[in-house]
Amino acid sequence: TYQSYLMTDSIDSQITHASRQSGTAKACSIERNDEHDCTISEEPIAEQQASDLAVKAATKILERMQSRSNIFKKHREAKVPRIYRKDTILGDLLGSGGFCNVYGVKQLNIKLNDVPDATNRNCIDSKRYVIKCLSPSTMSTSHSFETGAADLVAEAMFLSSLEHPNIIKIQGVSSQGLSGFASGLERGFFIVLERIETTMKERMKMWELRHQHRRGSGFRQILPSKSEKLRQRKDFLERLNCAVEICAGLKYLHSCGILFRDIKPGNIGFDYNGNVKIFDFGFARELDHQDLVQDDLYNLTGFVGTPRYMAPEVASYEPYNLSADVYSFSVLLWSICSIQVPFYGLSKEKHHDFVVKGSRRPSLDTSWSSSLRSLMTLGWSKELEKRPQMSYCYFILQNEISLLQDGDEVHSGKARRRFSI
Repeated sequence: TYQSYLMTDSIDSQITHASRQSGTAKACSIERNDEHDCTISEEPIAEQQASDLAVKAATKILERMQSRSNIFKKHREAKVPRIYRKDTILGDLLGSGGFCNVYGVKQLNIKLNDVPDATNRNCIDSKRYVIKCLSPSTMSTSHSFETGAADLVAEAMFLSSLEHPNIIKIQGVSSQGLSGFASGLERGFFIVLERIETTMKERMKMWELRHQHRRGSGFRQILPSKSEKLRQRKDFLERLNCAVEICAGLKYLHSCGILFRDIKPGNIGFDYNGNVKIFDFGFARELDHQDLVQDDLYNLTGFVGTPRYMAPEVASYEPYNLSADVYSFSVLLWSICSIQVPFYGLSKEKHHDFVVKGSRRPSLDTSWSSSLRSLMTLGWSKELEKRPQMSYCYFILQNEISLLQDGDEVHSGKARRRFSI
């Protein structure tokens, strides 16, 4: 079966996203959703008891991160602008998922990090930002309100401690702090993030449409012309450049001891300048020596993430480490190079039997360079010790890009093969 990004993703309907056992929230996937009304209720949604429990849960996770985190710095967190609820005017509901809603911003009267002084506080381009807050449905039950509040605070803490061009940037947090949850209002507590204009999943659909158009326009020939080879190389180079930016962001996270745990096209986005941004830190976890069990393996929550990209040891509830992200990235890298959905058409049971417990992996295109194929093979190895570090992945991809830019035919694909199967 042709594994298309334009077709309904059958695995996603069969292998559901893992339940957020450890408390996690969808970040800011902002695929446009004009069917929803952006009206925000000014009446408390949650009962006072549930609101108080949410504050306690958020406080607990905050104190835990402050006391045990190696990356949290108070001076960085203090630099994140505090924003009053009354100083924001929401736009459309752009997306929802997990525990949160993400809204566009019509007006944001606040001095942000990239505004040089307070006199310019009304001159920012509000279209470049989004507001993320707990959804009414999350706040309607005590348990989900507690979990969602803890997750949103954890994400705010993570993002206030991180700074990298390929990591989504937090631009503000509600001025009420954790007490905002006590109000029971939607947007009682919220964070302001830079806006993601499109996701990798949407970009892959565009790549596939472009490829299909060229095939239908007669570009595919038995002996491709020089112009077609140049187009193939240019397209492949574009995709590899995206992959290396993802790799750079993950390399940075790993250097901070952070395991992302949900690498997939839906959690990779592009800002208004086209820069790659990793977002949705709902499943992210800073490694803690207290969780160490043996040989650099950590006793962490199992079955966390998205099964299609999930490392076998995570799906099997076994101890794991940073190499779980390397596995996920390798599967994503294959998907970027081939413009295909990995393990397409497998049921939940078959995916578990053939991929998690077995050794089935995506087929490698022989037109790709040996170093690129080797990187994928090592990266998704069942043996954790064989998987390279993200820094090595970055080195290999940088080298591949250099060779393509220099016009190396071997690395741009054989004449009789294409880059997507």
